[in-house]
Amino acid sequence: MILNWDERPQDIRSLMARVTSDGKTALYDSVIWVCRNVLSSRSGKKVVVLISDGIDTASRSSFREMIRISRQEEVTVYPIIYTNQFIQNYRLELGDREAPVRSNISRAFHRFVVSQNRFLDQTRRYGGRTIFSNAFLDLRQIYRDIIEEMKSRYVLYYQSDGRDEDGSHEVRMFTRRVPGRIFVEFSQ
Repeated sequence: MILNWDERPQDIRSLMARVTSDGKTALYDSVIWVCRNVLSSRSGKKVVVLISDGIDTASRSSFREMIRISRQEEVTVYPIIYTNQFIQNYRLELGDREAPVRSNISRAFHRFVVSQNRFLDQTRRYGGRTIFSNAFLDLRQIYRDIIEEMKSRYVLYYQSDGRDEDGSHEVRMFTRRVPGRIFVEFSQ
């Protein structure tokens, strides 16, 4: 169901009541489906706000494929992940390494945080960012921030004419105002 930003939660309550869960998550396949079947025909800036734990257990597609298709369809994906201080502390303690399970931590929780860390790492590698939410009480502000960010986002595209003999090109970008962020992606 496609909803406008101003629709009220009670308007979809009956739809949500019919949703069932089987314990599996096809996160990447779902984002790809939305990009291709809902957003591809739309013009303007397109966003998927993904409220998830970041763990995919059932997709046929990979994270890389999800990112490729969302970029191809010009869709920005904002993953929002619930967290709390205990999860964050353990996440930071683990860092990028596959540490053994501590004796006072359950294996299921450890696997959960390790899987989330993989998702966060993949998101960073592909130029994205993950938003953390505490009990989802901050969603209203998160949505405002996403809207402001999308209103100020521009894309510059450069395609080489291939005339340089050595294949090298120099491209320079400058911004007049600070603060600002420039994300650069090279592709062939």
